[in-house]
Amino acid sequence: MAGCSRELVEEMMSELFLTNEELKDLTGYCYARQQCKWLSKEGIPFRMNRMGHPKVNRCFFVNSSVSIQPRDEEPNFGAI
Repeated sequence: MAGCSRELVEEMMSELFLTNEELKDLTGYCYARQQCKWLSKEGIPFRMNRMGHPKVNRCFFVNSSVSIQPRDEEPNFGAI
């Protein structure tokens, strides 16, 4: 973003996406690889940035019509 200060860009990004600290609180993990595994397991959509860190859109949690659907790692064969 040409002409924008670093602080302004960081503020705009934190309004759109969960911060690194919020991701740590949400997932319980510090490392990106573990955070991605946890987010995938819980069915929370994310994108990877160029540095290899997951970015979670804040509106996923603000929008009340969105429900989190955890993904089972293995099929529940007992239900058959």
